[in-house]
Amino acid sequence: MTCAVKNQVTLKCTFDNGGLDVTASWYKGDKEMTKSKHYLMTLTGREATLVLKDVKPSDAGEYSCEISNPLGRDKSSCKLSVSGKSMFTSKCNLEQKTVIIL
Repeated sequence: MTCAVKNQVTLKCTFDNGGLDVTASWYKGDKEMTKSKHYLMTLTGREATLVLKDVKPSDAGEYSCEISNPLGRDKSSCKLSVSGKSMFTSKCNLEQKTVIIL
């Protein structure tokens, strides 16, 4: 996925939680991300969302969402490229993951 500088990008990870409580962690490369004024992270129902505000060239890279519950964890990834100027908002939907391990 490609986004222009100074735009906002929304990454979404949908999952089947099997009725269990889950936690979501976002990573850029191998480094776990934390909420800030530049990164907004939410977990609602069966969807984890990461919003990157005012995208910069340094935001380019691979983003991963890890969903975990008491029975296991799973991860899905998306690659973000940042290019010249434009006036659009991008969305990347990471593939649906089931995190129940029997």
